[in-house]
Amino acid sequence: MVRWTFGLLLIFFLAMGLSIVAGAGLATVDYSILLAFHPAMARYDFTFQRFFLPETNLSDPAKMEQIRKKMGEKALAGQTTEVEVDRDRQRVIREMQQLEIGSRQTISNMLKENKDVGSFQRTYSFKQQELNNRLAELDRRYLDAQEAGLELLYLSREKSDQFLAKVFQEIDRHLAAVSQERGGVAIVDRSFMAPPAVTLRPAPPIGDMDISTADLYNQLLGFSFAQPPAGSGPPGHMERVVEGVESRFKDSFQRYLSQAPALRPVVANLRGRMVLAGGEDLTGTVLGRVLDAYGTNPDVKARLLQYVAQLN
Repeated sequence: MVRWTFGLLLIFFLAMGLSIVAGAGLATVDYSILLAFHPAMARYDFTFQRFFLPETNLSDPAKMEQIRKKMGEKALAGQTTEVEVDRDRQRVIREMQQLEIGSRQTISNMLKENKDVGSFQRTYSFKQQELNNRLAELDRRYLDAQEAGLELLYLSREKSDQFLAKVFQEIDRHLAAVSQERGGVAIVDRSFMAPPAVTLRPAPPIGDMDISTADLYNQLLGFSFAQPPAGSGPPGHMERVVEGVESRFKDSFQRYLSQAPALRPVVANLRGRMVLAGGEDLTGTVLGRVLDAYGTNPDVKARLLQYVAQLN
């Protein structure tokens, strides 16, 4: 953590120094907010870090329940495979340890007897590589067993990572454009967090998937603020309708922010601002451009930007 903190401060002061020299100033964004509210992320599961299959209708409870049941069955079978593969992995690891110990002893004895160890080292290297290849294959099978059933609902991890990389590239292009328009202002990410030391494996969601929140951001993006005709209903009816619609949107917004613990570090500024005073925050500016690029409903865009601004 000390190393990350020092590196972060070094980047910050370098950026600030360059900005002062260039007279461009300093600005901030909350990159986690830009990522979470990018329209393409409406099909992203923050818990499993994968995108949903494009053909899956997340708003169909019956279909989702059917998929969840099948995923549970495959996950249960995967647990049996995990045990078997892990047993083979431990066996290979023991072989590697025994090979290492035996080779060191053999080489030591050969050197004492002034024998050439070249041939033996080549044989040892060949056996070591063979065991490494076996272990790599078992590791791949172990990961497949851990993620058994996820393919029924999600894109593969590789395809999800590729899609996510495109989202990052889109956000970065908007950031670069805003920076250039403002004279080369240095933009600092105030939501930066050091990556966790350990990545938890994605446990198949047997019975614990919250279907009601799986499609929340899609629902937000498609939210309708249509109002009944003026003059319809008793006095005060229009005001109550408007208030109810606004309340439902805000409630869905809050639920999206807190739908799963894994989402919070992505969208929350847990480490505090790196810039304590001064510097314009451009999160809303850049997010507005991203939403415009996807043709987001102006009413939805306005509310999203309003509530995002309140998170600062």
